[in-house]
Amino acid sequence: MRRGWEGARRPAGKRHARQSRAAVLVAVLVGLAMLPPLHGVARAEAVVHRVNAGGSSLAGTPTWGEDSSTSPSPYVNAADTGNTTFSTANTIDMTHASIPAGTPEALLQSERWDGAVAPEMEWNFPVTAGSHEVRLYFAEIYSGTQSVGARVFDVFVEGKLVLDDYDVFAEVGGYKAVMKSFLVSSDANVDIDFGHVTEHPAIKGIEIVRSEARANELGASPTSVDFGSVALNTTATQSLQLTNLGGAGDPSIVVDATSITGTDAAQFGDDFDDAANVTLAPGQSTNVAVNFTPTTSGAKSATLEVAHSGTNS
Repeated sequence: MRRGWEGARRPAGKRHARQSRAAVLVAVLVGLAMLPPLHGVARAEAVVHRVNAGGSSLAGTPTWGEDSSTSPSPYVNAADTGNTTFSTANTIDMTHASIPAGTPEALLQSERWDGAVAPEMEWNFPVTAGSHEVRLYFAEIYSGTQSVGARVFDVFVEGKLVLDDYDVFAEVGGYKAVMKSFLVSSDANVDIDFGHVTEHPAIKGIEIVRSEARANELGASPTSVDFGSVALNTTATQSLQLTNLGGAGDPSIVVDATSITGTDAAQFGDDFDDAANVTLAPGQSTNVAVNFTPTTSGAKSATLEVAHSGTNS
């Protein structure tokens, strides 16, 4: 029931350039490892929302809310579109470094996926205006899409493209959990939108975490960028968001420059103009496009360092 559909329906206004794929892809994993700027920094946070997409409620503190076929989550537009649920009894590999300790395996054994009927799948969570971390949980649990390129989709958080042409299987393989985290400065609503590319978008769990303002600290979201498989001598691009994590009355942060280091640094790049500093007021963000152009086969990695006036590294 979920095969044979391809589309390019995307939220209006998206600027997108289709990346070509060669007949032979160079590696299962090629990517850019970002230097996490928040290491060593205590974070004051509180979970505001948890949803077990496509499944029943799960134990936790707080619990993971139900989002079943008979009782959809109140935060998803299930009544307005073709999104529905699917589950598996297969064991899920929970060893990926992105998965927080204590995450229930059952969270990754169910999903809500979005069929071809418009509108696109959308989640809206009421929150107190301020800084939040959005955690999205993925796993490829449908055997029909357990190959590179079989399921590819986009994710927008607060109107910003945070996952472009995302392929869960290309990143971690089948029946393995992975979590993507994004820092946002929101109004009274956190909006998460999914866009079709190939087959149908699917999500296993969503967590919205309230983060207290951290004066004079710069956050990066995501803290690592994985490009998946990229054909030789072609360029793939992903977006990195830099955010001033301070609150009202805290100082602005000046982003001065970026540099990429490591053995494979020459195969990575970014569009930040080192000659033009960017000043971020508290809560303000800027995006940096990071690109990867492999010239030889095999897994590649490098470190992106961001020079700024904040107090954290």
